[in-house]
Amino acid sequence: MPDRVIITTYNRSAYLKLTLEYLSRAEGIADKEIFIYADRGLSGQSLMDMCDVVREFPQLEIKTFIRPQHNYQGNSYNTLEAYKEAYYSEAKFVYLVEDDVLVQPDFFRWHEAVQAQGDYLCSVAYRCRRNPEARTDFMDPSAYIVSQADFASIGCGWRREKLAAIIEHAREEYYSDLSGYLEKHFPKNRFSSGYTEQDGLIMRIMAVTNAMVAWPCGYPRSFHFGVAGYNRPNGPRLSYEELKEMVYSPEKIKIADRDFGDIEVMPPPTPPWTTVYCAQRIN
Repeated sequence: MPDRVIITTYNRSAYLKLTLEYLSRAEGIADKEIFIYADRGLSGQSLMDMCDVVREFPQLEIKTFIRPQHNYQGNSYNTLEAYKEAYYSEAKFVYLVEDDVLVQPDFFRWHEAVQAQGDYLCSVAYRCRRNPEARTDFMDPSAYIVSQADFASIGCGWRREKLAAIIEHAREEYYSDLSGYLEKHFPKNRFSSGYTEQDGLIMRIMAVTNAMVAWPCGYPRSFHFGVAGYNRPNGPRLSYEELKEMVYSPEKIKIADRDFGDIEVMPPPTPPWTTVYCAQRIN
């Protein structure tokens, strides 16, 4: 059974096109199935643009699914339901690449190499700057750290069986009342009633299960470029051409996202990080 790549998308066809463009250049993508889950939320948006984008990538094996309209906050519903469906598949690895995430050509190779080194909850190819344990002083492309201090749904990879702890909470009780559900099931956590979408849920699971996540050091393999979306409703709505130019330009990113937040300029594609795809844990 091929590995599964999940793409969650919401009314951002220009973003989706750029995400698929980068995925199409990733080593090993021919052996993956891509499942795109379109969230309609309250908008009842037209999905014709999404279908037009998918048709531009006939070389990829893509399946599309449309969620019914709902009243749930954010994208936790769409993401966790996609994880649930992947868990009950026969895939060995499951990857999440949201529609505002760009991957480097060795994205899948990096995950595979790191996952072979230890029993981690998952691996995240993004370099999370808010993680106090993040390392940028090791520039060996094979270097990675393991940390329990943070989690980000920005280019993550899971052994399918590890999703069991996550999909246990994929239920209407959580989707309809994020903070109430988390306060009930994870009392006295460090986030109190905040940070309630799926990343916050996963962070709470990590705390009670003592699970660890692997992160790259000097060479991230995924980048976030979502300057408009669920949590940035007033962000600029940019065309595909504008987005493509923005991702390599610190000046344009500053205009689109003044505090940078979790947006980081993407370097040009790096050469293969090692001919044997080894991984070196440095902590």
